[in-house]
Amino acid sequence: MDGLGLKVVASRGRGFSWRDEEPGGLNSQAWFATAVDGLNSAERKAARKRVLEYNEDDVRATWHVREWMDRLDAETTKATIVDIDATLRKRPHATRMAHIETSHP
Repeated sequence: MDGLGLKVVASRGRGFSWRDEEPGGLNSQAWFATAVDGLNSAERKAARKRVLEYNEDDVRATWHVREWMDRLDAETTKATIVDIDATLRKRPHATRMAHIETSHP
């Protein structure tokens, strides 16, 4: 992977794609500047649409990554509970330790 930024994780980890062919924070700043100070109303309107879609896609990408991470966390938690249960069956005195381990985030 080329980092842990939203673009990398959402696209490679979740297969998410932005509608814009050149998504990025610096680009969105340029689009915003054009939306505010563009030469004419058509240019400003197009830039507003572009930056709003880009930001909407960022929110959608964040949601997809969050769902993916929650699912991975749930799978890990389920596996951990199964492991703890198996351990407790073998060592009943381990109940207190297992409770402490699962009580902390």
